Amino acid sequence: MITAEKVDAIFASLHKEVMSGEITKEEYEAKLNVVEAQWPKFIHEHFKNRPDNRTLGQFGVYLLTNSRIEKHHADWWFPRYARKHFGEYESYECIGVDQSGVLLCNVSENLDYEMKHPLTRIEVKDCAIATIGDKLLHKATYKEASVKACIKNDAYLLTVFRKRGDNERKAYSLTNPQQLKRIDEECEYEPRHEMGGKSCCQFFLPGCEDRKQYGSKDLSPNAQELTEYMDLHYG
Repeated sequence: MITAEKVDAIFASLHKEVMSGEITKEEYEAKLNVVEAQWPKFIHEHFKNRPDNRTLGQFGVYLLTNSRIEKHHADWWFPRYARKHFGEYESYECIGVDQSGVLLCNVSENLDYEMKHPLTRIEVKDCAIATIGDKLLHKATYKEASVKACIKNDAYLLTVFRKRGDNERKAYSLTNPQQLKRIDEECEYEPRHEMGGKSCCQFFLPGCEDRKQYGSKDLSPNAQELTEYMDLHYG
């Protein structure tokens, strides 16, 4: 009988191979798709909210890449800006799954990072600034589950905004638990394709041109002005 523990062991083995260079990302993707083909019902049950109907292989490669991006954001932000917001601190470490990017059937509820002395938990989010045609579309999409998890754990949410393409970091927002509670109470959640149909709220940033022209696929009509709910810092 197939179990989550058995599949997680397969994921861990494949992840070790791709991280060590034994297999390429393309081979990693192909092998994950074989796993999905072997146990389609089980994989669908545990990974049914994949963005844009990605295959398990595509989702695995995305997670592998995104985890590295978030780790780079953390290594960029903590030494440069943490003291500005929290004063002196002793250290920070990853306590979530984003450090490795390994697929898991049973995902840990741990937040991404923990800063010690003062003890503070911080969830890290990557946000690429996109362009549609000749118009800028500066938007940020937050999963309802992530917002509520931060509130539950009295944690902060760090969003790093980068330019899609050259990945140049443009700005960041550090949303505190009180601001997150206001978001949870006032903003409207709805399924969003960017997050695999998961319940989300959405914001637009200063510089988002003619935001009302975008349809629900690109920018929600319920999107709120980001700076009304959190502070934006330009790095």
